[in-house]
Amino acid sequence: MASLVLGAAVSFGLVTATVTAPAQAETAGPTVAQRATLSAAAVTPITAANADLAKAVQQVNQKQIAAAIKTLVSLQGNVKQANSNAFALIGKPPTDPESDDPPGPPAVIAALALDHRVTMGIVPLFNGRKRSDIVKELRDTLYFTHTVRQTMLNKVTGLPPEGAGDDYTDGMSDTLGLYTAEVKLVTNALKTYTLIPSGRLGLTRALARVKLANATMNKAYGGGE
Repeated sequence: MASLVLGAAVSFGLVTATVTAPAQAETAGPTVAQRATLSAAAVTPITAANADLAKAVQQVNQKQIAAAIKTLVSLQGNVKQANSNAFALIGKPPTDPESDDPPGPPAVIAALALDHRVTMGIVPLFNGRKRSDIVKELRDTLYFTHTVRQTMLNKVTGLPPEGAGDDYTDGMSDTLGLYTAEVKLVTNALKTYTLIPSGRLGLTRALARVKLANATMNKAYGGGE
């Protein structure tokens, strides 16, 4: 399942506006196979968030600032809902009595893939932005995304490795490269982007958060497959 999620994330570009190549490479939603595994409650906010992300990127790049702010607020809500839905499934037993596969791992992997797509899509939008209102909303989007993600990472990495945590090991290990890519993107942004002070502060704080996520994952799964 993790391979399906990550494979989809790198093979199908949803965001087609002028963003960086890494952002374009990580923009797919749940695959058909994943939809069969995830509940409708889990798929719906991810699908909505994907649409919001694509729309926000287009609106920001076309300088439709008022519309972009509304879309970003919607994106924040859908990201939080997707992560909350996944968090609620951690530790739950299989929904099918004939299955040994719990619903938590695919839901968590799908939510983490969404969080990564949002990060990679939103960060490039800081470049050249001079209006404080849109920069604030971009900052808020990254903050909410990273905060809910870190809560979930802490929960999953804190599971007993020989117990419930074993169900997550392979899938979580497969996502390690996503966090490294985020660190590289934000680090490069701070070095090369044209930023107003609030934008620089926002990305500086975002860098600390993605580094924390990267460290959390590497500590727990760095030796995984």
